[in-house]
Amino acid sequence: FNVEEQVNVSNYQIELSETGTDFVYAAGIVLADDLATSKYSINIDVKDYQKAIYVRIKSTDVDGSVDYSKVVTARSN
Repeated sequence: FNVEEQVNVSNYQIELSETGTDFVYAAGIVLADDLATSKYSINIDVKDYQKAIYVRIKSTDVDGSVDYSKVVTARSN
């Protein structure tokens, strides 16, 4: 995922769901040194899931406020 502006961001977390509503923590992301514009990547082995897996990114700011990305769907080929 790409981040255009990382002002006051404390951390990112990848969350997964098999239902699209009940998300669980999957991985933490170490922030890049260049906080202005950064690109991150993560590999998710979707073949561990029976159907589609839903993915979102949780962003926590230094003040504790939380934001979530749009949910995307990953499928095994």
